[in-house]
Amino acid sequence: GADQAAALFRAVFDGAAPDAAVAAAKLLRQARVDEAELRALYRDAAPAAAAARLPWAEGILEVFGDPDWGAEAYDALAAEADAALAARVRASRESRLGRFLVR
Repeated sequence: GADQAAALFRAVFDGAAPDAAVAAAKLLRQARVDEAELRALYRDAAPAAAAARLPWAEGILEVFGDPDWGAEAYDALAAEADAALAARVRASRESRLGRFLVR
């Protein structure tokens, strides 16, 4: 159940497979894991490498639909990104976060 999904969730992010971790977060939501617990788990699972955190930041919007948290994640990522990653972060932010701002 939820305990197995949480263990999988942590393992996938640790293994630098953030797309799978986003899928695991969706499964945890479907399993009706407490929202605060799921958010804490997702926040704690943020990869250390900046490039791996881009899909993690995108997952905040995809899984939680939280534009404030998403903007915070994008801002932190942009602050430490090299030029190539910064361009990807800007494009992702505009396309994914922009849809929350246009209502």
